[in-house]
Amino acid sequence: MEKPALEIWKESPIFKALRNRSNLKGYCASCRYRETCGGCRARALAYTGDLFVSDLCVPLYS
Repeated sequence: MEKPALEIWKESPIFKALRNRSNLKGYCASCRYRETCGGCRARALAYTGDLFVSDLCVPLYS
């Protein structure tokens, strides 16, 4: 059964969790740009296995 992309975006638990910036951890959780940036969740997952940890490749990370 196919679903429209918008429906998947609205209903998927993982997409809901990704939109909730309070799930971010580490540097990204306290960054003043977290609402507009949030880091790259795909890169965080690839490097650490956790979608919500800090993205260490963000230029503002120090």
